[in-house]
Amino acid sequence: MACANGYDPTEAGVCMTLSAMAYVSSSNEPPIKDALINILEDPQYATKGQWKLVWFGINHDGSNLAYVVRDTTTPGRFAIAIRGTVWNHLDDVVEDMAIFHTKDWTTAVPPTSGLKIARGTYYGLQQLIPLTSSLSNVAMPGVSVAMTLIHFLMIQALDLPAGVATLNSGRGATFTQMDIRISKRFKFGGRTTFEIIGEGFNLTNADNPNTYVANQTSAQFGQPTRFAGDFRQSEQRLFQIGARFEF
Repeated sequence: MACANGYDPTEAGVCMTLSAMAYVSSSNEPPIKDALINILEDPQYATKGQWKLVWFGINHDGSNLAYVVRDTTTPGRFAIAIRGTVWNHLDDVVEDMAIFHTKDWTTAVPPTSGLKIARGTYYGLQQLIPLTSSLSNVAMPGVSVAMTLIHFLMIQALDLPAGVATLNSGRGATFTQMDIRISKRFKFGGRTTFEIIGEGFNLTNADNPNTYVANQTSAQFGQPTRFAGDFRQSEQRLFQIGARFEF
C-alpha cells in the first residue's frame, strides 16, 4: 500500500500496524495466522477492523513470512507485509549478514540490465516467491485454492469472475465420436482381390462444441462458437462407400 497524496498519518498508521503484526509470533503457521486474523478484527488498532487477511505464506522453518490484507471499505485496495528473517537457524543469520553483498536481480519486472539487489534480500525473496496460501479470497466465495503470491495478485489485477481461481483451466464439453468401418474382400486367384468398404463417422451425430467465447464482457461468455461439421472441426454424421482393387 502506498500513500496516494504524500504522507498521510492515517495510512502511515495502517502501514506501521501491518508491519508490526508480521512479528506477532515466531512460531509456526496456525498461531501466527490466527493471531493476525484476531488483530485485524479488533477495531482499537489503526486498521480499525476494516482489513481482512486474504493471503498468508510462511516457509518451513518460519524464518520468512509474507501476508496480504484487503481493505473491505475500498474495492481493489490491498497491502502486502513481508517479515524479515527470524533467527531460528544459523542459515538465517547468514542470510541477514548477506546484505553487505549484492547480486543481479534477474527476476525483476520489468527486466532491467544491471539492476542489483542485496544478496540477503534476494535470498529472502526466493524463499517467499514459491510459498502458497490456501486462504479463500473473499472475491471468490467458496473457493480455496493453494496459490503463490504472484498468482494471487494476478487474479486480483485481472478481476476474474466469482468462483474462477485459475486461468486457462476451464474444461469444454466432452468430445464424443463413434465411427464404424465394414469391409468385404473377394479373391479371384493369385494376388488379385477386390474389396468393398463401407464407413460411418459420428454415428450418434454429436455436436462436439468447441472454441468458446473468452471475452468476459460478452453476453455469450463461455459459450461455444464451433460445432461438428464446421470448418476444421470434426464431422457431423457421415457415411461413405468405397472399393479397392489389388492385383
